[in-house]
Amino acid sequence: LIMFFFVLSWQHLQVFRDRITFWQSAASTSPHSALANRNLGAMYYLDNNLGEAEKSYRRALAINDKEPMVHNNLGLIYFDEGNYGLAEKEYKKELSLYPNYDKALVNLGNLYFHEKRLTEAQALWAQALKINPRNYEAYSRLLILSNQLR
Repeated sequence: LIMFFFVLSWQHLQVFRDRITFWQSAASTSPHSALANRNLGAMYYLDNNLGEAEKSYRRALAINDKEPMVHNNLGLIYFDEGNYGLAEKEYKKELSLYPNYDKALVNLGNLYFHEKRLTEAQALWAQALKINPRNYEAYSRLLILSNQLR
């Protein structure tokens, strides 16, 4: 019995080899889990595999079109690809579902900053700080902006 469980554990140990393998296993063994697909997409994004990340996020949305963070994360992909119109659309979709998601506010502010829409960026970063006073990226962005405006 001990040997049986040892072999079973040894075989399952491969799932924990790396973050991609872990979340691929989670997504394949839980095909109705938007969370597993969202997190798999995040791991692909961290590995700079934007195509696979987008596919995983799209699968998450097909399962649950209100899955938190997915639209924001799609916005990050589109921003990285230089598709600012789609990025803005995704950030705004995230904020329509979750208006107090401070990271989406910061990301939309970053997009506006990139597009030289400084007043709008500043307002979004300030709003993010009202929601989460510990959002250090929003502080940092406001500091950079204030230095540029001097």
